[in-house]
Parts: sequence; C-alpha cells; structure tokens
Amino acid sequence: MRKEKMIDVKKNEKINQKLKELYDNSKEEHCRIWKECYGKEAPDSINEFGIIDVERYDTEKGILVIGRETNGIDWCEVTFVEWLCEISRTTANLPAYPSIWYNTARYIMTVRGEKESSLSCEKKELLSVLGTIAFTNINKVGGGSASGKAYWKMYKKADVIKLIVEEIEIIEPRYIILCDKYFAKFLTEENLMELGVKKFSALKKCMDNKRLYVVDHPAARMSKEKMLNKLEEQL
Repeated sequence: MRKEKMIDVKKNEKINQKLKELYDNSKEEHCRIWKECYGKEAPDSINEFGIIDVERYDTEKGILVIGRETNGIDWCEVTFVEWLCEISRTTANLPAYPSIWYNTARYIMTVRGEKESSLSCEKKELLSVLGTIAFTNINKVGGGSASGKAYWKMYKKADVIKLIVEEIEIIEPRYIILCDKYFAKFLTEENLMELGVKKFSALKKCMDNKRLYVVDHPAARMSKEKMLNKLEEQL
C-alpha cells in the first residue's frame, strides 16, 4: 500500500519564516557582493525563496532545487516563491521561456521515479509539479537572460556558498537537485571546512546517501531525454 504524503503545513510555514529571517540578516552582505560582481547598484533586499506551496510540500520526501539566478532583478511586487506558486497552481502567467520550468519539473519527476511520465504528460501538469518542491538560487538578486562572467565571479564568494548551506540546513531536504555542475565543487566537505562552515549536516546527509544530484541547467541546449538520462544515472 502506497504511503500517503506527509504534508505539515505549519512546519512548512515555519521553514519559510526561518528562511525569510535568514534573508533579512543576509541581504546587506549579499547585495554588497552582487554590486561588486555585477558593477551595478543593488536593490535594498534579496529575493525570497523556499517552499513553493506550503500545502503541497512533503517534508519527509522533500526536494530542494538549486538554480543559478533569475532573469531580471525587479521583484518589488511579488517574491519568487509567490510567483512560482501562482504558476504551479494556475499556469495563468507562464514565464517567457517556460522550457526551463518544464525541464525542472521533469528533473523532479525523474527523482521520484516518474521519468517516463514526465516525457509524456501535458505541460500544464509539469508546471503543477513545481508547487511540490523547495527552490533557491545561488544568486539571490538576479542576473540576465544567460549567466555570464559576473555570475561566475559571484558564485565562488564564501558568503554566497555559506548562504546556500544555511538554507539547506533550514529546509533539510531529502533530495537536492543542483542545476549548476560547476558549483558542486564548492559544496565538498573539505571546501566547507576551509571556509569555516561548522554546520552542514543536512547537506552531508544528502551527499553521503547519494541524494545530491548534479544536473545540467534546465535551459541547456540538449534533448530532454539526454538530460534526464544523465540524471537517472545518478539515482
């Protein structure tokens, strides 16, 4: 008999609240680094990530997707979590280049053992999957339509790496899908210890149990079958 999903809305809300507090405490330094790397005036705050839909996230089998950066930095009217939750619930406001989100959903379904279904189901169903995960970006301010030199400069900064680890500690996901194969080298136990990171038990648990999956960016120019096959080899 298939076990029912464990949806603990209150716990999910607490996780998002802890993340919000983390972002509030980290925004000044993160924006300073962003300004240094991008050579532009930074906004007053960073975006808010976390559990996309607190009513659909399964805490026992939670998946955290780590992306690079959003296209654009004007998030004054809505947070990233609210934006993606709305898309997953209604599909009314499709992103300009939704293939990124369709492929992200396919990654999620493949981790759940639903690879074949992810290749055949309707796009609306794929977008709905996005509401069942937690999501964050390495660059929490925003970038351009494609990651460039500024991003590569920013993603190696110690405080940027540490912030990702702190998010993982708060969310405690069972699975992590890292959509940046180059960033993975910064998440090794040796590197984190060199950076002075003392607590990374949630990340280590995923690494030790081979539940940290490093994948190509979902907007990569390759067939979805090839992308999913490369992920499936890690499962």
